[in-house]
Amino acid sequence: MLNCQPEEVAFVGPTSLALSFIASGLKFRRGDNILIYFDDYPSNVYPWLPIAELGVEVRMLNTRGLG
Repeated sequence: MLNCQPEEVAFVGPTSLALSFIASGLKFRRGDNILIYFDDYPSNVYPWLPIAELGVEVRMLNTRGLG
């Protein structure tokens, strides 16, 4: 179903921890952009903010409504 090998799968407790692992594990370059939702839950926003120190632009998406 996942089309991967068992050693490529990891189970992590909270989703926010998994998101932090992903954010810190991706290779970003200066000039890259990350777009996050302005009113997102804080634990979905915080992992991306330190990446801005690498020269990556973290941009907030502000929408008129949800959905």
